[in-house]
Amino acid sequence: MLIAVVFLLTTAGVTMAQNGQNNGQFINITVSAEVQAVVEIETRANINLGRVSPGQESITVNPREDPGAGVLRVSGSPGMLFRVSFQEQRELIRVGGGSPLVFVYDVSGAQTENQFLSEPITLENRDLQMSEDGEYFFWVGGNMQLEGDILGQYEGEFTIEIDFI
Repeated sequence: MLIAVVFLLTTAGVTMAQNGQNNGQFINITVSAEVQAVVEIETRANINLGRVSPGQESITVNPREDPGAGVLRVSGSPGMLFRVSFQEQRELIRVGGGSPLVFVYDVSGAQTENQFLSEPITLENRDLQMSEDGEYFFWVGGNMQLEGDILGQYEGEFTIEIDFI
């Protein structure tokens, strides 16, 4: 049984004004899920990358420590085993054309809703297990370099696949 969860990424008005002024714009990433099995997936929080400042070279959201990390709750059968895979790096495409930005994802997970106790989820094909309550939580963050002309709105997606064993 395979479930694919898609994170839709959009940036709203990423602006960096000339002369060192910040127009107070934010980057927003929304999260949604496409369920292909009888398992519930709930988006508890979208990724919040915060404010972009003039001269800022990168944005980072640590999934184990940052309150801006996206949160997903997966529920199924207690003790159910599953594997997770995802594409670690995705391009955010600038609406209207221009250079894309590359977002590198960092994911952590835990059987309880405790972000600070979550463990990194790597691209290795490792087995995970639902809690005794039939839950598992994922926190999604990452980073991107802000190079060149980044003015504009960007869109992209992130997919995490959950394969139940």
